[in-house]
Amino acid sequence: MSSHNNIINNIIVSNNYYGIYLYSATNNNILNSTLELSRGLGAYISGSNNNNFLENFVRNNAGEAAIDVVLSNNNIFNSNTISNNSAKGVSIRNSNYSALYNNNINTNNSDGIALGYSNYTTLLNNSINFNKNRGISSVSSGGGTFTANNMEGNRYNFEVSGNLDSDYENDIDTSNTVEDKPVYYLKNITNQTY
Repeated sequence: MSSHNNIINNIIVSNNYYGIYLYSATNNNILNSTLELSRGLGAYISGSNNNNFLENFVRNNAGEAAIDVVLSNNNIFNSNTISNNSAKGVSIRNSNYSALYNNNINTNNSDGIALGYSNYTTLLNNSINFNKNRGISSVSSGGGTFTANNMEGNRYNFEVSGNLDSDYENDIDTSNTVEDKPVYYLKNITNQTY
């Protein structure tokens, strides 16, 4: 939809191509809903800013991501369960100031969270477990703040890559864990023992 200031609450969207499609849409709230069994994406957010996804189930969708965010800024995903999808759990591409809080992103068939060319992302207190590829992948995405995220049982739990120094300028502290062990994110550090 290309509309603004809507509340979508307590619906079930099943067996469509897209569960939710936001195009050039702002200030919408999608709450307490189930997006499942889509032939494409569970939720597709394109050119859309300042939307909130809260306490939704996004599961068993067949597209390249359960939630795909493209060219969209300042979107918040809080307390969603994103599981058993055919590819990535959450893909965020060319989008800035996204925030993911308190989500369970589990048993997806590719990455749990994939960031690409997306800066200033906040990841806080997410459980990202048993995905078939990476737990968190951050590609050419700087300025992020990752805090208290738990990764376990993913093929590769955590990856940061890029071509520029700024792609690695993230605040990633030891409250993040892999298999219950702290993540040490080091850049330009020498002669230290951990």
